[in-house]
Amino acid sequence: MKRSTPLYAALDLHSRHSVLGSLDHDGRTQPRMRFATEAKILRTQVERLRRKRRPLYLTMEAGALTRWASGIVRPLVDRLIICEPRHNRLINSNPTKSDEADVEGMCLLLRLGKLKEVWMGTDRTREIYRALVYELLNWRDAQRELKALIKARYRQWGVLRLHGIRVFSLKGREE
Repeated sequence: MKRSTPLYAALDLHSRHSVLGSLDHDGRTQPRMRFATEAKILRTQVERLRRKRRPLYLTMEAGALTRWASGIVRPLVDRLIICEPRHNRLINSNPTKSDEADVEGMCLLLRLGKLKEVWMGTDRTREIYRALVYELLNWRDAQRELKALIKARYRQWGVLRLHGIRVFSLKGREE
């Protein structure tokens, strides 16, 4: 076994417990580890895989805990791949669904290069800005829907001349 061949690992994150497993380049599975989802334990488990002194490729599905976990494990691995869970479900449909089976399937997909990668930035400021822009767009869309409902209510009462934003002004409402 060469030291240059990578170790393919997968992390299945959940709020209470997570599962970490790995697969070597020849397709042999390594023991899977189930542990409490805590930063210190997560770091320890990934460092345990690093002790094998081989390049470590790690994948995890995009989810609620992914940003938090990727911040912890990114410095510990040679390559981190955040993948699209819906795409994996189409490829890896396992009839015996379990966290351990998910980890094994993700390791295999990583080894085969069949994961659909999702972009997840490392710049926190940019991520906050991006989230705020999406929130602003959601507010805009909600406002558009409310205005359409108000105009529909006016039409129910026979007010048919509803052009532009005039109906939403104080003078327009009085008319």
